[in-house]
Amino acid sequence: MNIGTVERFAVQDLSVGMFVSSLDNPMGETPFPLQGFYIKTKEDLKQLSKYCNHVVVNVTKSRVTNAYKDFLTLEPMEVPQEQKIPRRIKPLPIKHVKTVTKKPQKNPFPQLVMLAIFCIGIWWLI
Repeated sequence: MNIGTVERFAVQDLSVGMFVSSLDNPMGETPFPLQGFYIKTKEDLKQLSKYCNHVVVNVTKSRVTNAYKDFLTLEPMEVPQEQKIPRRIKPLPIKHVKTVTKKPQKNPFPQLVMLAIFCIGIWWLI
């Protein structure tokens, strides 16, 4: 099960749209759902500050807002270019190609008819 990327945040650093997956207090003692929740309003932020100091945010599930993008900015890094090494690939010679032909199947109907006639004949003898 992939839970996504999670980060720990102080309550004052949270913003609307983040998905809170756990609190620093047991979630059973708070009015928040145990399975996690989205911060929908500023009122949710005020309530969170009453119950805890830090939360764990699921970055993958969060709906990123402009305020939240500051935490997730990635700076590009230079990647060294690999030297291209010329490769000499020789094709392998084909020595023999075997063609596979499908054998025609025999019709089982005549054998079934003969079996049925045989069984009926034995039945008449009994």
